[in-house]
Formats: sequence, structure tokens, C-alpha cells
Amino acid sequence: MQVFSFYHDSSGSISYVVTANGQAMITDPVLDGNGIGFLKDFADQLLNRIHQLGVKLKSLLESHVHAGHLSDVAYVRRQLGNVRGGQSEQAVFAR
Repeated sequence: MQVFSFYHDSSGSISYVVTANGQAMITDPVLDGNGIGFLKDFADQLLNRIHQLGVKLKSLLESHVHAGHLSDVAYVRRQLGNVRGGQSEQAVFAR
């Protein structure tokens, strides 16, 4: 098993890519905001690591709703297709 941490400067959050047996999980992907709109740079770092490692993303995990940032689970799911998990409480409240 390998665990890679990614620090998101503006929110102070840490996201993780966890890999084992050719599969990967992303924990707490953060949606970047620049005051004007939203960027995908941070989530793309997580996805790029998965591609570099040659593993397949199998699940997404949001450990809890964060008051200091928004989740980017929806973007990650769109990029990689059918991935388990990622139904966040934030998504439920955003509907």
C-alpha cells in the first residue's frame, strides 16, 4: 500500500491518493476557488498521480463535510467515469 498526501494551500486541507493491488482511492478532493470562479488544478494533481502510477481509481471518499472548502468529487467522477462512492453530504445540500 502507498499513501500520497496533497496539501491544498488556500484551504489548509489535505487530500490523499491511496493505492494497493493496482487500485486507487481518492480521499477528500478539494475544489479550487480563485475568488472569480472554480479551478480544477488541485483535483487534476490527484488524477495525474493516479495516471503516473498506472493504477485504476476504484473509489472516492469524503471523510466529512468541510466548512472551509468545497468538494471536487463530481469533477473527479466525470473525468474517470463509473467510480464508486463520492456521494457527499455537500452534494445533498447543494441540490
